[in-house]
Amino acid sequence: LRYYPIATSSSSSNDNNNFVQIEVVQRTVEVPTDQGFGFNELYKISTPVPGLFGTSSDQILERAVRVQRRYRRAFDSQGNRVVEGLEIMKTYRVLDGV
Repeated sequence: LRYYPIATSSSSSNDNNNFVQIEVVQRTVEVPTDQGFGFNELYKISTPVPGLFGTSSDQILERAVRVQRRYRRAFDSQGNRVVEGLEIMKTYRVLDGV
């Protein structure tokens, strides 16, 4: 798998250990049709956890997030065109060795 970094945030400019990194692991796009269109994305979120899992400050907690979005075109009661959307977000904790 190839990771695509999309965002990195640090709590202070001189502390490289306090960061949150978000990377796209997988992305699929459904081509727009008369029924609608959608996206299915898998993100990897890495955050440091100093002191939580022992004395080492270089421990990283990783989570996986699956975001599924689905949109469809419709009409409201006055006949105006609207886009209806649904977003489902599932968060998983990545365990070491699993």
